[in-house]
Amino acid sequence: MKSAIENKMQADSKAMESAIGQQGMPARPVITAVHKNSCKNEGNNTYTCTVELEVMQNGTATKGTAIMRFAKNGDKWTATK
Repeated sequence: MKSAIENKMQADSKAMESAIGQQGMPARPVITAVHKNSCKNEGNNTYTCTVELEVMQNGTATKGTAIMRFAKNGDKWTATK
């Protein structure tokens, strides 16, 4: 799940960068840990999951919980909107 979230964050960041330019971009956060708390199967291999994220940005560590949507194909997770 960590790589799925990182890939989604990178894609969102690239989209934002192209919209506002690199100068307006804040420092990119680094995910240091992801813990899946629970997932609900929504059908068609999509899940709504509660995950705990640990993130480092500008030297500050932050820990929080987020509800995210994922698609699962075999053992691979993809974060969706």
